[in-house]
Amino acid sequence: MVFLNDSLTVVLVGDWNKLYIQPDWVANNIYETEEIEIGVNGQGSDFSVSYRCDNVIISPDQGKVVFSVANTDRNSLEKLSLCVNNFLTKAYTTSLFAYGINGNFIDEDGSSFAEVLDGMSDTNQILDNGYEIMATKISRTLSKNGKVINMDSNLVNARLEINFNEHHSNPKEKPTFDVELLNGFIEECSEIVKGLGYELEGDE
Repeated sequence: MVFLNDSLTVVLVGDWNKLYIQPDWVANNIYETEEIEIGVNGQGSDFSVSYRCDNVIISPDQGKVVFSVANTDRNSLEKLSLCVNNFLTKAYTTSLFAYGINGNFIDEDGSSFAEVLDGMSDTNQILDNGYEIMATKISRTLSKNGKVINMDSNLVNARLEINFNEHHSNPKEKPTFDVELLNGFIEECSEIVKGLGYELEGDE
């Protein structure tokens, strides 16, 4: 099992003025630079824009802004924290509806998880009816010390992917992000994965 370094994202859900997702404003206020890369995905009227600088990618929308990193080295996490905090501080909104931190783990050999699925009571009935199970997803909502983590386990063609989402709804105060907070999320999810019996690459 390995953590996908480029899967770490921070998502802010709110209602922002369109000014706050324009490239010039994002460059000067969020990245604090004049030079950023601009990417366009899609065609015609169905397209989205993303910005990139110093390994941090921002995918903005009026109701949701997604911040992601190309890797999770300290410099990238520091830049990610700076960008998220800048947006929370400078993009004025009357309400931050929710925010979350996301990350994914993968295991090319999903045989252990497949054994769990084989033990589910409806598996044999589905197979007996002539169907092949191409993919299976199990979703759990975990709660500990007031923190909520959504965990989705997906098995597709013998490959296991576990997606984690630390979710905060209607926060009373705007959060402050730093490297320790982001690494803490990764470490907590890693402990959950290891608690399920999986070995993480790089662990000794």
